Amino acid sequence: MRVVRKIRGEDRVQFETENNLDPDKLLAQLANKYPEHELSFVEDPFEPESRAIRIAHPNDPKAPQPKPTSVGADPLPPESQASQSDAIPKEPEGASRSEEVSESEAAADTKACPYCGETIRSVAIKCKHCGSDLSASGTSATRPVRTSPDLGLFLLGVPILAIVLIWGWVANMNLLQSPETTLMAIGIGTLLITAVLASVEAASAGMQTSRQKGTYGPTTWFFLILLLWVVCYPAYLYKRRHYGFANLLVPGLVIGAVYLGSWLLMDVAIVEARAGLQNPFR
Repeated sequence: MRVVRKIRGEDRVQFETENNLDPDKLLAQLANKYPEHELSFVEDPFEPESRAIRIAHPNDPKAPQPKPTSVGADPLPPESQASQSDAIPKEPEGASRSEEVSESEAAADTKACPYCGETIRSVAIKCKHCGSDLSASGTSATRPVRTSPDLGLFLLGVPILAIVLIWGWVANMNLLQSPETTLMAIGIGTLLITAVLASVEAASAGMQTSRQKGTYGPTTWFFLILLLWVVCYPAYLYKRRHYGFANLLVPGLVIGAVYLGSWLLMDVAIVEARAGLQNPFR
């Protein structure tokens, strides 16, 4: 169970206990430790559908004001209210400074998720971005390591190989060897191979359709890359980071732009060569 502390109207993680600890017993222990604070069971602000114990200081300026004990009670005169406000002990400066320090420490007490790289709290046992289990409990003492293959180098290498074939093979062909057919085969092969590699990697990593992450399943990625390669190929290289893979958006954009430019330039050159052969006196 997580214990949170209300500091200046905001909930900060105080500490986290084991799940098998009795909540009522923990509340009694905290009541003895914090006699001047208000303790109550609340819904966990950091873990939905879970309970937590909130420690709220009675003099918190942003804390909700307590309700009157009786409905028909008359309000106190201003003199009585002033005397009661003077009677309430003010929080010392040292305590205020310690709360500010604890607030800054809680804000800085974060870490990066080892699976998706997003920023999460250091005490989190489950990533709120990718849903990965971060708890140390399990059959082994170490945290499980991703075993799915990383095909990022192959995804980048296929367009690079296509560029080499365009300028090293197609560019040296004569018109009798049908260079346009070879160029078209290189283009279709590049689309098909990159789509297959992306779908295989997505399937091994367990990718699923998620609106929050902007990811899709293996089959959807296959058809998106095959039909909309210009947009979906770099998009997949970026979205794969949600499943523990490296973000390859920048190299993917550069390689994709060079490949598309090479393919289009070679196609235009072949068309012009055909036109010049048919009209030699133009």
